[in-house]
Amino acid sequence: MCLLLLTACNQNSSSDIKTNNAVNLNLGDDLSISLGDSVELTAQINLKDMDLATYQWIQTSGNTISLREDDKPYISFIATENDSLEFQLIVTDGQGIEYTDSIAITVLAESTQYTAQLSWTAPTINEDGSSITNLAGYNIYYGESEADLNTLIVVSDPTQTSYDIKKLDPDHHYYFCVTAYNDSGQESQASGIVDIIL
Repeated sequence: MCLLLLTACNQNSSSDIKTNNAVNLNLGDDLSISLGDSVELTAQINLKDMDLATYQWIQTSGNTISLREDDKPYISFIATENDSLEFQLIVTDGQGIEYTDSIAITVLAESTQYTAQLSWTAPTINEDGSSITNLAGYNIYYGESEADLNTLIVVSDPTQTSYDIKKLDPDHHYYFCVTAYNDSGQESQASGIVDIIL
């Protein structure tokens, strides 16, 4: 049996509300999002005459994000890189008074987990030396202790000789073995135990 290891491969802090003459501009709390998420930021503002207001979004940190429109009270984009982004919005009212607020966005990769790819050779001979004619499948046992392989995966296709065990946690030691079973439910001796440290 051989083993191949493949890598698969909110902190909220309140953003300040800027106030000027009882006018509030608020972009909301700082965000933590996942890679690939769609981001929509919309300003909450209570200007008396919104029709005369102008908007200017400025990115102040992180890899440059291409914004289709930066002169509206909102922006949207898809987070395509792990990054720490910050945006500032400047709103100017009809009298030329500016109001500003900013927001930080942390783009996180999905949590790192691993996939163990197990493969084995199908047995052809019983322990008594006779040919196997009624192979029905395999049992995969694994766990974090060689003495306690407490997770069972049943592979009910006797022609399948590999299996991917996904979502294994980093910084853990895993042990694996495989047995075969026939159509009567009789189980073979276990293969040798293989182990990985993630």
